Order: sequence, then C-alpha cells, then structure tokens
Amino acid sequence: DIGVTGVQTCALPISHLQMEENQPSFYFYFDKGSNLNNSTTYFSPTSSPNEFVLVKTDASKKSREFEIGKANNWSGVSSGIPDKDKVPFDVEKIKSGVYKVTPKKPLKVGEYCFMYAGSATSNGATGKVYDFGIQIIKK
Repeated sequence: DIGVTGVQTCALPISHLQMEENQPSFYFYFDKGSNLNNSTTYFSPTSSPNEFVLVKTDASKKSREFEIGKANNWSGVSSGIPDKDKVPFDVEKIKSGVYKVTPKKPLKVGEYCFMYAGSATSNGATGKVYDFGIQIIKK
C-alpha cells in the first residue's frame, strides 16, 4: 500500500510559550463589529472556539508537526486532523464574543497547538496555529 501523509510543521522543537500547569485555560475573543473578524482576515468568519481544534504535536530536534491528511491507492484522500490527535476541550461562554476554553483532561508533557479547523480541510491548505508547551509539572 503506497500512501502519502500531509503534515503541518511548526518551526522550532518547542514553542516559546511553556507552561507548568497541565490543564490551562485559554480565552477566545470574537468581535463581529471589528476588522479582526471580517472576510479579509485569516480566521474569518469565525465566531466560536468550536471552530478550532486542539492538537498534540510530535516534536523532533528541529520542529513539531501533526497530520492534516492522507492519501493512498486504496482508500483515496482524506483531509483533516485525525481524531486520535485531537484533544477535547470544554467551552464556557463568559459573555457575548468571549469564551473560556479548558482541556477536558490534564494535558501530558509535550507540545500542543490550537488550529482553525477550516484551515486543515480547505483543499489541503494549512495555516497559522497558536502553539504552547506543557513542561514537567513541579510538585
């Protein structure tokens, strides 16, 4: 079986943002009235954190990467991040346009990123990510 796996690569083996807390919360802000969320911006027209995917990346000595699609002779082409690589999270609406996002379970030590789900499935195109790492938890 001959196949190809498409990957999204992030420069550097670790992200600049490293955390010791293994179940951090993130805040997503969506303001439909500003130029940050119109059809000319990268994440447009997003309006909810549910349009993003939290992904555990595979780190090497020079970069981090995760699968965004596969193709082979027998099963054809599939795009998107495999369910096994997605990290489930809870979303709490704080107020209109403001959401608190927390992983459902504590994260293991490693590298992660939030990625706009649309960028993983639109004709194989890849895009920007918000990346962070979880360091060894001090007791």
